[in-house]
Amino acid sequence: MIERMPTAPSFVDPSLDLFAEIAKLRRAKKALILAHYYQDPDIQDIADHLGDSLELAKRARDAKDAEVILFSPHAAHRAVVDHMAVKLGVSE
Repeated sequence: MIERMPTAPSFVDPSLDLFAEIAKLRRAKKALILAHYYQDPDIQDIADHLGDSLELAKRARDAKDAEVILFSPHAAHRAVVDHMAVKLGVSE
């Protein structure tokens, strides 16, 4: 089952190095960050892979022992990825 993440808090400490924190969490959680081509450039910068819905579903399918984090700008894109994930055997 694909789980939706809550939105981030509105306040972030400006002294925090977000890229370093994301890298640390990525290693600790064995995370794979996927971002749709339509996602904001800041999100694309931290992604392991960029792609369209089909490419992202394939990357998620092929991820072994990784927490997959998907960034997509619209609910419709997420619905397509969810559908393709089921078709490709990614989801449970």
